[in-house]
Amino acid sequence: MKLFIPATVFLAMWFFLVKGSRYEHSAIKIALGENECTFSLKTTERAVATLVALHPNERTCTEVFEKLPRFVHFNLLSVEQEQKRLLVYRSANTTLLFDPNRIFTDKGIRETLQFHNLGNPLVYKQAIKSFADTLLSCMYANQKSRQIVAVHNNSNDNFSIISYQNSNETQDLFIHVEEDVDNFVVVTARQDFAFFKQNNINTVLLADTLYTDDGSLSVYCLQNGIPYINIEVEHGNEQKQLQLLNLTYDLLVRRAAVQPAPKLPHASPE
Repeated sequence: MKLFIPATVFLAMWFFLVKGSRYEHSAIKIALGENECTFSLKTTERAVATLVALHPNERTCTEVFEKLPRFVHFNLLSVEQEQKRLLVYRSANTTLLFDPNRIFTDKGIRETLQFHNLGNPLVYKQAIKSFADTLLSCMYANQKSRQIVAVHNNSNDNFSIISYQNSNETQDLFIHVEEDVDNFVVVTARQDFAFFKQNNINTVLLADTLYTDDGSLSVYCLQNGIPYINIEVEHGNEQKQLQLLNLTYDLLVRRAAVQPAPKLPHASPE
């Protein structure tokens, strides 16, 4: 497995077998100052894309991953630390918090550090950028396509597809009257929007030019022309998680999404 891992963040990497699993399991231990974070990878040579679970407290996808049918082939990359939404960087007497889905552009890194911390957290900006570059490299480990599939979980009181209504950053929107608004997909390609809509799935098509640079993975993909799908499912809804993963796999196979992965850009500069 070939990865871009800066020496300043890399601590250790190991591979292991899990009885009954059809995946190669590996774990990469990454330094966050004096703290640590683990990138957990499950990979297969037949994967059409990598599922990316950025928030350690959003675990529904990781819990159902090996329940997928044997003909469905994804990789899974999950970020693991303290089972909380924010990651923790520690150095000397400093403890910093940052959102791992706000670190893929310089502007995003700056804003997440300033929003969650007091003092002068920007002195650690380069360290967080190195962390982001390593994370991006892992997303393409053992993958033949450019496709990124993010997986997130939400709850009734904090986020739903309704958040995208009447937004300049939404190019198109479909809400099925019988679907829970907490379960939906966000896409960047018109044909993907049409596919999920046809299957009666709540779907958001992001605008490809009018977007706020918040440093999220979706913004990074829009800036670099990388196909992107985000699967949002209410915490604990394993049935809906499996349904949307199966549909996404069907979509990627149908449109022959497996292509040689390009040289991966690092976290976007301003």
